[in-house]
Amino acid sequence: MPFGIVAGAGDTITPPATNAQPFYAGLTGYSDVKFLYLLNGDATHTNLAGLFVSGATSTAVFTRAAAVGL
Repeated sequence: MPFGIVAGAGDTITPPATNAQPFYAGLTGYSDVKFLYLLNGDATHTNLAGLFVSGATSTAVFTRAAAVGL
């Protein structure tokens, strides 16, 4: 079963460098397909998960995350 992590470079609550990336690096024993998908600085903690989506930028971030399968 594939395992994916989607993170946003604009997330200041759980920054990718201290959350998503170390978690992904720790998946050494996972033998199926795995991926880390890092969106740009427009992707924040709230708009990535669809918690606060207003305006074109946040809508585009949420749409992109949904297309990845979040």
